[in-house]
Amino acid sequence: MSVAEQFETPRGAPEPPRDALLDEEAFIESQITEPAKSRARLRPLLALAPYVARYKGRAILALISLTIAAITTLIVPVAVRRMIDLASRPKASR
Repeated sequence: MSVAEQFETPRGAPEPPRDALLDEEAFIESQITEPAKSRARLRPLLALAPYVARYKGRAILALISLTIAAITTLIVPVAVRRMIDLASRPKASR
């Protein structure tokens, strides 16, 4: 209950009913702020092993491709930052 609502309602009066939207927001916030009680389990992925084993070469190429894509995605901001830093550096007089 907000401070303004406390001043509007006299002491001892029942609390006004909360809006359904506020209840939903409170539920979502509690789900976000509480730590996950169960850890993610990778065991169900073992069921895919026979299917992936048939395509070992493709699976390895996919992992390599994903790694390269992740590295390039992470390098781009660093490269842009370095270019901006080099461009904004004052030139040394000769």
